[in-house]
Amino acid sequence: MPMEAFVAVAALLGASIALQLYLAAHGVQPGTTS
Repeated sequence: MPMEAFVAVAALLGASIALQLYLAAHGVQPGTTS
């Protein structure tokens, strides 16, 4: 796997985890329509 691809995947995972933590901190559950 090229290094660029690894960096891209790591960035996407990091952003996803950060978003989940942000939503959880604000009391928003993923998958809800509120």
